[in-house]
Formats: sequence, structure tokens, C-alpha cells
Amino acid sequence: MFYQIEEGKVFYMGDNRSVSLDCRSTGTEYQSKIIGKVVAITHNSASYQNSPFFWFEKVKGYISVLWNKIVENFAWKA
Repeated sequence: MFYQIEEGKVFYMGDNRSVSLDCRSTGTEYQSKIIGKVVAITHNSASYQNSPFFWFEKVKGYISVLWNKIVENFAWKA
């Protein structure tokens, strides 16, 4: 689906796309209605533990060890 946004209006979407009430259901808004800006994005512990970033941090040490073993065993020997 394509949208054409009028000049002076903004298109916004929520981060939980399946249940967010955003301009897909309410329509675009005038830019003059924006009263702030995002300066930081935080996660509570429950949502962070469900994110791929959390699990990557947990396993990146193991991935590094595995990768080094793969390279060691399959790399061309000079």
C-alpha cells in the first residue's frame, strides 16, 4: 500500500505494529502538533529479554569461539 503525504503533515507508526493505533488507522497529523522529540529509547527488562539483541549478547562469546574453531579447521594452511 502506498501513501502520499500532504506537505506539512507527518506519517507515524507505532513500534508494536499489530496493535498500535497510528496513522494507518487515524490518518496523518500536522507537523505543528509535534511537541517533542525522542532523545533516548529504553527497554524494560522483560521486553529486552525477548529481543534478539539480548540473546546475541548472551551467545556472542560462544559464537566467537565457534567461529575461531571453524577458521582454524577449515582455513587454507600456508
